[in-house]
Amino acid sequence: MNETEYKEVLEFLRDQVRKSNYRDVDEVISMETRQIDASRVRLEMYLKMLIGMVRERSNSQAFNINKRLGMCLETKSNDKFGGIKVQLSQTEAENFGISSFTLSELDEVSEFIVQLEDILSHIHNDLDPSDPEENMGPRP
Repeated sequence: MNETEYKEVLEFLRDQVRKSNYRDVDEVISMETRQIDASRVRLEMYLKMLIGMVRERSNSQAFNINKRLGMCLETKSNDKFGGIKVQLSQTEAENFGISSFTLSELDEVSEFIVQLEDILSHIHNDLDPSDPEENMGPRP
């Protein structure tokens, strides 16, 4: 890929992140990476930071609890257990742009992280071994 293509991938990714519940994460990462000129390096840094921040927000222990409850609880209507619903306070709802979520939604985060790691791996494998500038990685 060339620098223009890396830039297009980054803009597409940022657009998708902003459309999700991670708009604030995009803003933080973009502020941290705005000084990086090389599109490939900026995309790599964006991905690494996004993966880290999404991991911090996910809570695998909560997901496991939800999964275990789903295996042993029955509902009055004999429907599948839908998950523990977390209702946010008015302030939290205003800050995060959602009023509630269920713990079963957290599993989607794991798949999201796997996809981000896959993209990062492809970018890393796309390095041209003959180009010393590309192989230096981000500079302080």
